[in-house]
Amino acid sequence: MEILALLFTKSLLLKGYSVIAFFHSQRRYSDLITLKKNNKDKIEIIKSDFSSSDNIKKCFDYINLRYSSIFGLINNAGIYPIVSFEDYNS
Repeated sequence: MEILALLFTKSLLLKGYSVIAFFHSQRRYSDLITLKKNNKDKIEIIKSDFSSSDNIKKCFDYINLRYSSIFGLINNAGIYPIVSFEDYNS
């Protein structure tokens, strides 16, 4: 993860929140696995590629199936342009 995103993730875990963390490179995955060792039930790690709207939709679909709600979203990078979250919530 980029340093800022990693710091946000660590901070949220320390405060007891559950975190869904997306990664796209092996280096970022290694950072997250290190965090997961001490937070087994509090972090879900998902390989992702947000370079296309289809990939973004797959992530939204997965989250909608697995979770009834999320309380925050921290985007540490650019994202494919969308009109709104509701566009992927159909």
